[in-house]
Amino acid sequence: MSGVKDSLQETAFIYYHAMANFILEADERLICPICKTVYQEPWQTSCGHRFCKLCLESLLRYALSFLY
Repeated sequence: MSGVKDSLQETAFIYYHAMANFILEADERLICPICKTVYQEPWQTSCGHRFCKLCLESLLRYALSFLY
């Protein structure tokens, strides 16, 4: 029975340390300024701004709707 207990303790130890190293917040440089989540298919504009592909497409569609 001692072998099972040792195995469970080892598993709990590994899990605890894995969770202790888990990052709760993403680096601000990885966050889309439109949807406020981590980039999904990131695109960079010629001026250097970065957005999710879907966010950028939606923004451009919205802006173009005022022209026509």
